[in-house]
Amino acid sequence: MEDTSSKEKDKQVVPREKETELSIPETLRSEFHFVKFPFFDLCPRISRKDRIEIKEIEETEEGKIEVCWKVVRGLDNKFPSVLARKIHKEVVERNLNSARKPVSRLMKLGSLRQICKGINIVEAGENFKEIRKALEDITAAKIEARGTFRQKEKNGAKRFFDGIFHLYDMVIFTGETLPDGTKADAVYVLLNDMYIQNFNNNFVVPLDYQYIQDLKGDIAPRMYEILSVWFYPALENGRIYIEKRYTELCNYFPLTRQNTKWKAKKQLKVAHQQHVIKGFLATEPEWIGIDKKDDWLIRYYIGPKASNWHKQNKKLGHIDGDVKQLEEPKRVRRGKKENPAKQAEEISPVEEAKPEKNPRLHPQKENPLVSKLISAGISKGVAENLVKHSSPTAIEDWIEAIRSIKADNKAAFLVRAIQEEWALPESFRKEKEKRLQEEKEKKEEESKAQYNKFLKEKIDPYLDQMDQSKKEEELKNQEEIFVTEHPFYKQFQGMPSLRPYVIGSYREAKRKEMGLPSFEEWVREQENK
Repeated sequence: MEDTSSKEKDKQVVPREKETELSIPETLRSEFHFVKFPFFDLCPRISRKDRIEIKEIEETEEGKIEVCWKVVRGLDNKFPSVLARKIHKEVVERNLNSARKPVSRLMKLGSLRQICKGINIVEAGENFKEIRKALEDITAAKIEARGTFRQKEKNGAKRFFDGIFHLYDMVIFTGETLPDGTKADAVYVLLNDMYIQNFNNNFVVPLDYQYIQDLKGDIAPRMYEILSVWFYPALENGRIYIEKRYTELCNYFPLTRQNTKWKAKKQLKVAHQQHVIKGFLATEPEWIGIDKKDDWLIRYYIGPKASNWHKQNKKLGHIDGDVKQLEEPKRVRRGKKENPAKQAEEISPVEEAKPEKNPRLHPQKENPLVSKLISAGISKGVAENLVKHSSPTAIEDWIEAIRSIKADNKAAFLVRAIQEEWALPESFRKEKEKRLQEEKEKKEEESKAQYNKFLKEKIDPYLDQMDQSKKEEELKNQEEIFVTEHPFYKQFQGMPSLRPYVIGSYREAKRKEMGLPSFEEWVREQENK
């Protein structure tokens, strides 16, 4: 065992290698089951868990069967908690993503000092002890899987493993004996063979590493992981939201359940706000009452960040090809059942999303389009993202069109419509074309009135300078020209009602004589001013 308090013993092991920082991956590929199912306790001070257990009834062709995922702490160890999770994510998984495939089961983590640096904590003796305990807690934790863990072969085939296993089969500290009989020059872990097999065969969930680093607290990163797993099949099947019971979230995170709605919302509030601001969620989730007073249905609307990340990784081939298999099986649950087809197509109103009330999301000076989107119930982060990547005209149109559309959550519908460039409703499109045509005609009439005023100011002074007899003679000659060019008006020749047309014809003749601009030329001049 490594003795961090003895310099003499340190000298007996292989000299410490030059410490180098791990490369920072853009995409963190994490083994699917250890993203979907819980392994680490997020609330160790409150819960003091001995085990985490998820049991559900799955309907199959053979009938109903019980499936389970259970994690039990070692008899002499604590349940793997926040520090253990940080080490696994920040050191072990980063090492996996930096290594060339196929990755070996034996993973070198570096010295205890290097691990401290990797998880950004002080390099001190007390932290060294805590890291040792955390690694031992992970190694001692036992996982029992029944109908929940699948192994992926090189050819892509998957088969269920039912039994007991460990995430780490062994942890070897500096100075201890490695499986090959040599002394360890650093801290090593021997990863489970099935875990490594799935990683090497791309049975993984691609996660945005920098996004995870930007999240605060312990709940928000775990929320990002599990919602990513649930969002992928939803996006693959054209859905704009998912619905999960609060109690189900508590099981999968895991979290300590709260028995009142305000406490449950408070528990998740900070994590929800971060994901809305950053665009992973389109709007604040809806909390819908169900038949149990201490449980609620939470509706999560998929944000543009989640949708774009899914598209990007699917295009690059980073998502397991059989995406539909990543969906949880159909479960037998209590409460009202929903028709999946109806859920995908439903657009009837229940409750409109309300504008975000957090004052930090509403600075006084905003891009006008951002302000309009916020007023429509969309968070500032999502609004800015839409304005940055979408057509201003499309945004303006959909902000107007959404007013007459019936939808459960208009804000979420609006985000999806803009983000995915949906066609505008036919009724709105026709109404818009009619309105634009009317506006065009009105503008043209106003322009003609201004143009006639321009010609009058330039030409009428010539008429006004003539004596009355000369003026009448000029207009009479122009009337002959006008009715010759427009035979229809010959029947009105000599009548006072024809005089305005004659004067207009006179002004047009004088305009050409004086070299003044035509109506079209004058309009262009006005537009260029």
